[in-house]
Amino acid sequence: MGLFGTSYHQLTDEQLMELVGRGKSSALNELYARYSKRLLFYFRRMLNGDIHKAEDFLHDVFLRVIERPHVFDGARSFSTWIFSCAHNACKNEYRRLQVRSEHNAPDADYEFDELVQADADAIERIDGETFRTMLNATLDDVHPDSKTIFLLRYAEDFTLPEIAEVTGIPLGTVKSRLFYLIRHVAQQLKMFAPNTCNNSTRT
Repeated sequence: MGLFGTSYHQLTDEQLMELVGRGKSSALNELYARYSKRLLFYFRRMLNGDIHKAEDFLHDVFLRVIERPHVFDGARSFSTWIFSCAHNACKNEYRRLQVRSEHNAPDADYEFDELVQADADAIERIDGETFRTMLNATLDDVHPDSKTIFLLRYAEDFTLPEIAEVTGIPLGTVKSRLFYLIRHVAQQLKMFAPNTCNNSTRT
């Protein structure tokens, strides 16, 4: 049972973290059940499909939760905090590997007179193993920060302000990079949806 006799699965993430800080292992188990698959997917995509490394990173993130629960600010959303930890872990790994390829080099500042307009819904409707393979390959060829923004938006359904909080990137830059990336993905995968790019705007 959790706070005031409530079962753990009825508690918010933030309430569970409060209990983790008191040494309640069952509360940690509940958080792990809620986030492990989501984080594993994120790590696997960010680490170019390396499932073993993704599992190691997942364990490291939850080890941090166990060892340093006090670093969590209860005024924040746990989901944005835990994904911030994951995002920072990946950035540290890129630095450690001393990024070799062009797409991993420090990205140029994207400057647009206006935001690129693209129809991301068309991309989301498309299914199939070939499409997913090509989408993954396309995402692997962009800067890690842009890939993070895409995954948080379309795999995790984070809002743009939440993505800005997770990544530490200004909101305006998040918007620009997301629209730029949607346009890039649409162009790369236009064989699946010839009319993907149009004049509609996703809000």
